Amino acid sequence: NHRVQVFDADGVLKKIIQPVGENSMWGPRGIAVSPDGASIVVADTGSKRVVIFDHEGRVRQSWGLEGSTPGRF
Repeated sequence: NHRVQVFDADGVLKKIIQPVGENSMWGPRGIAVSPDGASIVVADTGSKRVVIFDHEGRVRQSWGLEGSTPGRF
């Protein structure tokens, strides 16, 4: 569903990260959480980019474009 779901240790859904507009995701696959829990890093394969969200689900940074030159995926 082009989103990231956040669960607690008991499996209870706590948050859905599903940005809209230019920040919408298409095929998020890989995910990592920073050691301090402040950032969520998502490999959005459909949009050919990496997106960093804060712990509230707001986009803080993204990079990447489709292609084969440096900085593109």
